[in-house]
Parts: sequence; C-alpha cells; structure tokens
Amino acid sequence: MARTGYSFNPVRLFADGYDWMGRSGRLSFLSILALWATAAGLALWGGHNSRAAEISGWFLVAVLTVPYFGHVLRRLNDLGQTGWLWLLSLVPYLNIAFVLALLLLPGGRRNRHEPTGFRVLGFAASFVVAVLIASRALWAPYTIPAGSMKPTLLVGDYVIVSLLRRPPERGAVYVFAHPVNGQDYVARLIGLPGDRVQMVDGVVVLNGTPLNQTDAGLFTEVMEPQGPARVLPRCYNGAVGPGAICEKRLWIETLPDGRQHGVLNIGQTHVDNSGEYTVPAGHVFFLGDNRDNATDSRIAPSAGGYGFVPETLIRGRAARVLVSTAGQGYLEFWNWRPDRFLKGIR
Repeated sequence: MARTGYSFNPVRLFADGYDWMGRSGRLSFLSILALWATAAGLALWGGHNSRAAEISGWFLVAVLTVPYFGHVLRRLNDLGQTGWLWLLSLVPYLNIAFVLALLLLPGGRRNRHEPTGFRVLGFAASFVVAVLIASRALWAPYTIPAGSMKPTLLVGDYVIVSLLRRPPERGAVYVFAHPVNGQDYVARLIGLPGDRVQMVDGVVVLNGTPLNQTDAGLFTEVMEPQGPARVLPRCYNGAVGPGAICEKRLWIETLPDGRQHGVLNIGQTHVDNSGEYTVPAGHVFFLGDNRDNATDSRIAPSAGGYGFVPETLIRGRAARVLVSTAGQGYLEFWNWRPDRFLKGIR
C-alpha cells in the first residue's frame, strides 16, 4: 500500500513514540528530533536568562526522551535494521552520524522486530535516561579550567553544581556569572551583604577580626601544562623547569563558624594588602583559594576581576567532584585522578 503524505500531529507523534513495534518515516523522525532539540536548547541556554525557562526545558526534554528513542527504534524498523543499533544514540560523536543516517536513508523495507525482552530492556533504559535528564533541572556540570581554586579544586576537575536556590552561605564554593562579561567563574564566598572585608599581609580580616591560618606545609604539583588551555602553575619555590616539582605554601583557614578549608600562598603580591571593602546589599564577596593566582572580588571588573557579585548572578553551589583528569580531555583514562572521583567540596 502506498504511503499517504505526512501531516504533523503532535499528539499522534508523541503516542507513536511509545509503540516500538511500529515504523516511522523520515519526516516523523525529523519532527520528534526538532521538538527534542528545541527543548534541549531551552534547557541549556534558557538558564542564562530565566531559571524557569531552564527548568521547563529540562522537563520537556525528559518528557520527550522516551518518545524520541521510540522513534529511533521505529526508524530502524522502517529500515529493516536491528534494534540494537539504538545504542548508537548514546555514543558521543557517533550519535550525530547515526541521526543523520536515520534522517537521510529511505525506508519502506520489511519490519524487523527484536525479541520482547529487548524492547522491555530498551523501555527501561530510556525511562532511566529520562529520569536522569529530568534531574538536570537540579544540577549542572562545570569544568575547572584554571587554578584559582587550588587546592580545593584542580584544573581538570569535573564538578557537579547544585542549582537548588538557597540563601548564600559564607565558606561555600559557588559558580556564578561575571557581572560584566557573563562568563562562569568559581570561587569561595567570604563576604555576605554588610560584611567588611580587608586583606592584611595575605590574611583575610573579616569584620575587624583576622581569620586564623595554620601552616599545613606545602602543596606540590608537577610543572607541566594543565588542562585544555595548557596553563602552567606558579610556584613558591621560584622558576622551575618542566617536570620539576612546583611548590606552594599551604595554610588551613578557619572561618568564624569553625569551618576550615585550604588556601595557597605563592609570595607577596599587590592583592595581599588592601583597603576595607564593605559588601553592598544584595551582593557577595568571593575569593579564590589560590590567593596569589586569583582575580576575584579584590579586583574591580575594569582591572580584570569581578568586584562585588550580585546574588542574582549565582548559578549554584559546587557540591562534588564527579571525575577528574590531569590530561587534556576526559577520554584520557590513563590521566584520570581516581582519588578525586566523587569527592565532596568543602
């Protein structure tokens, strides 16, 4: 029987995505792909303008995930191919070529159905993926590209950021947007609205009281390019050659509530001493833990820092290092740092 012309019906398109024994033509697959991609775009880029748009985007992506995978399998049915090829949808880079093939290859061949067990497994896997996608409304990934937060965060850490909205908390590590250029930065919140912050010989003076710093020895790392940007570390022990050990002084800093974190000292710099900053209402004051290698709230935006940061620009709280690599990319498993996997951030 000849096929009739395609007519876009969103309800029928959605329902067909749950019938994994049927067949989908190229236009049907293009329609569900366009809907899924639009929702993904809203989720990924809508958050820069509206948190509600971001949440809505991830919800729509989750709702469309099972029907999308259903139409992938239906296209394979239409092409007479094994349903196991569905797994190519989950493989980075290969999934692009796979989708193009589903869009371009003509169908019309005899249906090929896999055993019922496979389809149950496929349904279960797609629902798991949908749930994981829905959870993305609550968290976001962030890659550490530079060393301003050493020793807490290293170049190559892949960090999970909680997007749950809570009042800013002193001592927590946050990802936030730069007040001028909008780029994402990560740093530790030191000053809340109304706080007075000053630097004296590299020590933070908070509301007139110096934060206690205890000598914890040395932080060491190899002098070599780090991360995709191939940045070189700065050293307390002067200029060292490639492959040599780069040292920094390590101190444990204690906040007024007793919480502690590590900070690094490389040497005397122009930001080790400052006047007193009073944090305005609705703003916060951030510092990098690698104090002599961070352009943070101590430095005005016009001089390369970001000054006081409006609370509304906080993206979320850095909660945990998911994975970490000392190489140029996360596929270089031989450069992974397993001791940092799933490490909590404090």
